[in-house]
Amino acid sequence: MNLQKLRKLVECLRLQDAENPSAIEETLRLNISLEDGYCLFNLYEQWLGAFSFLPGRKEAVLPLLSLAEKLTKFSSDDTLAMYSLSEWQQLVLLRGPVETVLFEKCTNCSHSYVSMGTSGFYDANGLVCDSCGNVYFKSYYDETPPPRCACGREFPSVTTYGCRQCGEKKSLSQGGVSPYEYFSKHTYIRGPGA
Repeated sequence: MNLQKLRKLVECLRLQDAENPSAIEETLRLNISLEDGYCLFNLYEQWLGAFSFLPGRKEAVLPLLSLAEKLTKFSSDDTLAMYSLSEWQQLVLLRGPVETVLFEKCTNCSHSYVSMGTSGFYDANGLVCDSCGNVYFKSYYDETPPPRCACGREFPSVTTYGCRQCGEKKSLSQGGVSPYEYFSKHTYIRGPGA
């Protein structure tokens, strides 16, 4: 792991916590890549997601800072150890269990919908309420129907990816947003086993 960049990231996060206006620009200039180490790169990616929009998720600064400080004491570049830390779990609470949030348009019926992009290790689908955009994460192995959304509407019962209007799997991407941004305006619930 590139300790020089990691220490600089710690300094930048301290500046951001102190609400220094130059902190975001200084952090962006670090230009951390995968070559700098898996842990450092993953941490930087979380920061980028949390501050890819204005005003950003300010509540992410302290867990990011604490995590960066702990990484300076790691004896090896161990992402599994990093993922087990409480600070990482705090970040997951802010962004949900997704890597990306995509806006899709069905190639068959032109219906627009939101799709939750989870990692291949997460055995659940993100069922998005068509009314308000809140999300229910349903385990692939859970056979019970999803609950009602907080807005009063029902979450879709479709547990496969694709268009909920016609079932078409092919879609055109209309872009996406950071999960940190999406879940700053929407809520999510994890169902049993998700």
